[in-house]
Amino acid sequence: MEDADVIDSANRKAGEVEHVLLDAAGKPTAVVIEIDRVGPDKKVVVALADVSVAPEPGDPNDYLVRTKLTKDQLANLPDWKP
Repeated sequence: MEDADVIDSANRKAGEVEHVLLDAAGKPTAVVIEIDRVGPDKKVVVALADVSVAPEPGDPNDYLVRTKLTKDQLANLPDWKP
């Protein structure tokens, strides 16, 4: 799922999945999204419960991640610090 395009609630590309975060048992819990914007990169964490993941049409080896958040809402989330 890393590098998958992230589509916001307005059906616009908002960024890409940079990382998948795992819990202690190795289960995915959240994604780190690198937001497309002018200026320095911004990376934010979004819980898996707040996104849907499906194969990308035309390329079953790639994924498309959708969120109910807008690009502006994503941009206003706190910066992810590894």
